[in-house]
Amino acid sequence: MVPLLLNHPDVSDFKLFLDNISYGFAVIDQTGLIVFANLTIKQILGLEDSRVHNYKTCNNREHGDFHAFLHQLISELHPHTRQINIRKRQFLAEGKPVESDQGVIAYTVTLHDVTQTVLKHKQNELIYQVSTALAEVTDLNHVLKIGLTQILQSLDIEGANIMLFDPVKNELVIRVSSVIDRDISKARRFRVGEGIAGKCAESLTPYSVRDIGESSDFSQRLPDDRGALLSIPIAAKGRLIGVLNINDSEPRYFTENEVQFLTVVANEIAIAVENSYLYEKLNRQVRQLAKIFWITSFSGSQSFSQRIQRLVRAIPNLLSAQGCCIYMLDKDTPDRLVLEYKYNAPATLPKSGPVAQFPIAQTVITQKTNITINQLTDSPLSESVKKYRMHNIIAVPILTQHQVRGVLYVFNKYSDSFTDEDKALLMITSHRIGTKLENVELIAKTESERDRLDRVIEKLREGVAVIDKQHRILVWNQYLEELTGLNSSDVVGQPAYRILYNKLRLKRLTNIVYGREDHTEEAIPIEEELSGKNREKIWVSTIHSHVFSSDGTIENTVIVLRNISQERELLHAKDEFVSMTTHELRTPLTAVKGYLSMLQHGDAGNLMPQQDQYVGKALRATDNLVNLVEELLYIVRIDEDRLKIMHETFDINATVTNVLEELATKSKDKKITCCFDSPGIVTIWADPEKTKRIITNLVDNAIK
Repeated sequence: MVPLLLNHPDVSDFKLFLDNISYGFAVIDQTGLIVFANLTIKQILGLEDSRVHNYKTCNNREHGDFHAFLHQLISELHPHTRQINIRKRQFLAEGKPVESDQGVIAYTVTLHDVTQTVLKHKQNELIYQVSTALAEVTDLNHVLKIGLTQILQSLDIEGANIMLFDPVKNELVIRVSSVIDRDISKARRFRVGEGIAGKCAESLTPYSVRDIGESSDFSQRLPDDRGALLSIPIAAKGRLIGVLNINDSEPRYFTENEVQFLTVVANEIAIAVENSYLYEKLNRQVRQLAKIFWITSFSGSQSFSQRIQRLVRAIPNLLSAQGCCIYMLDKDTPDRLVLEYKYNAPATLPKSGPVAQFPIAQTVITQKTNITINQLTDSPLSESVKKYRMHNIIAVPILTQHQVRGVLYVFNKYSDSFTDEDKALLMITSHRIGTKLENVELIAKTESERDRLDRVIEKLREGVAVIDKQHRILVWNQYLEELTGLNSSDVVGQPAYRILYNKLRLKRLTNIVYGREDHTEEAIPIEEELSGKNREKIWVSTIHSHVFSSDGTIENTVIVLRNISQERELLHAKDEFVSMTTHELRTPLTAVKGYLSMLQHGDAGNLMPQQDQYVGKALRATDNLVNLVEELLYIVRIDEDRLKIMHETFDINATVTNVLEELATKSKDKKITCCFDSPGIVTIWADPEKTKRIITNLVDNAIK
C-alpha cells in the first residue's frame, strides 16, 4: 500500500520538495525495503534510482551502522535516534513509525550530516593553550609513526603501538602499530580503566605486567598472547592524550631506566599530538606547521647541537627571513651571552659578551617575552637593528621551567615586518628548543644520578637487595655476591622466595617480604643464619624498609644485610669469660661470707661493738658482691637462651611481703619506710623465683 501512495500523482510535488532538502529522507516498509529515498540519502548511501525500490537493508556491509539502526527501529516499533557511521561520515539518524488504523505501515528515516560538528567538537576538546603549544606536525599518523620509529630504534623490543584517547566514547583506540596483524586491523578499543592500558590512562601513571598471558588485567587476551607489556601515559599538563604500549615477546620486567626513557618519548609524542590537533584547527597555518614539524622532528642519531643547527638553518625559510642565530647564557657566568648557533647572521655579531652589551637580548631576558624591532621604531633598540644592517629583528626567549636560558634571533633585511603568526611560530619553536634542552639535561642528570647510586651500592660493605611489589629481585650488589656466592646476573629477576628461602634459608626475612609475618618496626634488625658459599653458615643482621606508592601500597622493599658472624663469636667469647669468671668468684665469695657470718655470730669469740660494726659492713658488701655475681650469671643465661621458666601457682602477696622483709635493713639505713597493705591471698601462675627477682629489683632501685 505504501508504494502505491508514494507513486500517486498528487504526491509528486511533495517528492520534488523532499529531493531538494539538505538532509536525507527515506521511507521504509515493514519488511525493511526502501520504498522511497530522496536525492540526498541516495548520495549518502551511494544508491542508483534503479536500485532504490529493490534495495534491502541487510545486504550491504558498507552501511552496517545504517542497517543496525533500521533493524532496531523495526524491532522496537517506536521512535529511535542514534549517531551512525556511513561510508566514513557521521550522521544523526532519526526514525519514526508511521501508523494507521491497521497499525504500523511504514517508517520514516532522516539522516543529518554531523561529520563537521563531531570533528569540531573533538578538536575543541583536544586543543588548549594554543600560545604555548608546539606546532610541530602536519599529519597525526606520521607523527605517531615517527614516535614508534624512535622507540624501536632506541630499545631492543619486539613491538609497540600507540593508542589515542577518544574523549567522546571514553575509549582508547590503537592508531599505529609496529606489528600489522588481524587483531590490529580490527582497531581494538579499550575503555578507560579497562585492562592494562586502560588503567594506565585512568591513573596517568606507567603500568606494566611481566606476562600478559598470566595477567587478569589484560582484558582482551587471545590464546597466543604472551610476553611483557608496559603502558606509558601520553599526557600534556595533566590531560590524557593516549597511551604508548611496549611489548616484548618474552616475559620480563621493564627497568626503571626504560620507563624513564619511554616517559620522555611519550612526552615528545604528547607534544607532537597536541601540535597535530592545533594544525587541524588552524588551517591557515598548514604550510608553516608542516615546516615546524620537519624542523623539530628530533629523531635519528644526531646530537642535540646538530638538531638545533638544523633548526636554525630552517627558521629563515619558515618566516621568509634573512638569517637566524641563538645566544645562550653561559652556565658558568650567567650574566654573559655566547653565540652558539647561527645561519646567515650578520657578520658584525659579537661571539660573546656581557648581557648589557646586547640591549635587545637584555630586554627579552628581563621581560621573558618576545619583541620585534625595526629601523623605524622610536626606541633605543632600533640602533641595534641599524647596527646589524637589518630592517627587522624579532627576538624570543628560550625558556626552561620559566627560566630564560637563551635568546633566539631572526633577522630580516627587507621592509616586510614580521606578522603575529610569525611571532607565534617563533615562540613555539623556542619553546620546543627549551623543552628539548630540558629533556636532554633531565636524561643526563637521571643517568648520572643512577650511575652514582649504582657505584655507591656496589661499593658498600653491606649487602643491599631491592625487591619489587611482584616479589622479584631488582638489585643484588657486589657484597651480596661475595657473601652468598650468588651472582647478580643469576639473581636479578628471580622470585625472592627462590633466593631468600630456597637458597639462603632466610625464613623470617622471606615471611616479612611476602607479608606472612608482621614486622612493622623496620629499624629493628632481624638476626638469622644463612647458607653462604660452600654451604657455610653465616649469621647476618637484616634491616628492611618499604617504599610506598602514592596509593599507599608497597612499591619496593629495600633490604640491607650485615655479616655479624664475627660479632657473635666475640659476644659468645665474652659470655664464656663472664660465665667462667663469675663461677670462679662464687667459691671464694661463699667462703668469705661464711667466715664473716661466723665472726658476727661469735663463733670465734665475742666481738667488741666497733669490731661487730666493721664485720657487719664487710658482710653486707660481700652480699652485694654475691648478688652482682648472681646477676651476671643470670644475664649470661638469658643471652645464651638457657634461662628456664618454671611455672607454678603461688601467692604474689606473700612474695611481696618477703621481699620487703629482706630489704628492711637497707630501707632502715636510708630512713625509708616501706609499707604494703596486703588484701589477702592472691595466687598467680608464674615462675616464683623470677617473679621475686623482678619485685626485688624494683623495690631495691626505689630504695636506692
